[in-house]
Amino acid sequence: MERHITVKAEDGLHARPAAVLAKIAVGLDEQVTIVTEEGKTASASSILELMTSDIKCGDAVTLISGSDTALSAVEAALSNPEL
Repeated sequence: MERHITVKAEDGLHARPAAVLAKIAVGLDEQVTIVTEEGKTASASSILELMTSDIKCGDAVTLISGSDTALSAVEAALSNPEL
């Protein structure tokens, strides 16, 4: 399954937001992969991969997972300006 979303987290995915997102993703039933428009991929559960993906507020990304529940959780986090 895939979802195309726009990141609304005001600060993008630097250290603190990446850590918050990874903590959410670790508890999910399936892995979620985030793919940027440039083709960079990051596991939603990897702080390092999230930080090095250079995802900023306003970026369009694709979320990929075998679980609709996992996609919804990551989408909700990335859609929260306060992440």
